[in-house]
Amino acid sequence: MSPQAIRTLRKTPVGGVALPAAEESALVRRAQGGDRAAFGTLVERYGAQLVFALEGRMSDRDGARDVAQEAWVRVARGLGGFHVGRRFRPWLFATAFNVLRDQHRKWGLQPEAGAAPMATFAGELGNRSEELRAVDEQEAITMALAEVEEPFQSALRLVDVLGMDYADAARSLDCAEGTVKSRLSRGRRAFREAYERLVGDGGETKTTTVDSSTQVTL
Repeated sequence: MSPQAIRTLRKTPVGGVALPAAEESALVRRAQGGDRAAFGTLVERYGAQLVFALEGRMSDRDGARDVAQEAWVRVARGLGGFHVGRRFRPWLFATAFNVLRDQHRKWGLQPEAGAAPMATFAGELGNRSEELRAVDEQEAITMALAEVEEPFQSALRLVDVLGMDYADAARSLDCAEGTVKSRLSRGRRAFREAYERLVGDGGETKTTTVDSSTQVTL
């Protein structure tokens, strides 16, 4: 995946940019003081991003929304003990991934199962050349991302789509920065291979669109 592809991938409607540190800290302080509007602003800014991040480890969006909702409840309860000098978004994401791990343990599920149903469909479709011609480019992006296995897909979603730096991604995923870089490298390679299989690769540069507002050049 080219640097241009990574830059344009970050323009997805989920909003791949964190609030400026000063603005985020001010909102957190106000929320800690009981300002519901400030907490609502944090939810509005990071809500869709959180669901998007969780979808890499889940098979459906409704499940991701449920986990995100529980994560926000935990964050609200623990907000008083949050140190404002830290970035809020990595803490939020780490909380959500902990909620998901708790659910896996409760139900005896394997962690980081990924979005298997969509990935399986994409793989089957990739073997039928005639149907490939009918695949909408937006669908190809979604399906190619779903084909990337965990834990590589989560690294791709956090860094390349949501724009996190390595340090914040590492805090969110509870791993070392070097691990994030390694996962990201493998995730990018897997994404490109899946995308090219879906849309065809004639050796030329291709431009596609994510949700009608994002161009991704490979």
